[in-house]
Amino acid sequence: MYYKLLTRELKTGFRTEKFEDDNYTIFWEGLLFIKGLAPGEESIAKFVEDLKKIPLPSIVENLSGVFACIIHDKKIDIIYNFIDNSRLFNLF
Repeated sequence: MYYKLLTRELKTGFRTEKFEDDNYTIFWEGLLFIKGLAPGEESIAKFVEDLKKIPLPSIVENLSGVFACIIHDKKIDIIYNFIDNSRLFNLF
């Protein structure tokens, strides 16, 4: 998975997973979870619920695993991207 900043083009692969609601589109690859919740969609749903109330930098640290993540905030049309805090995953 990679994101072209200038053209705002996202290239996904067969391992890319997606979550979308009215406010966010989230793409991720790898194992992504919040401790105590199932990896993947259950953890992403909780993450999005928190994201509606808490700024992104404050809640990213709640994510665990080995992953790359790209978030499109539809309300303000901003793209965020980040990887796991151990830097075991790459994002190009």
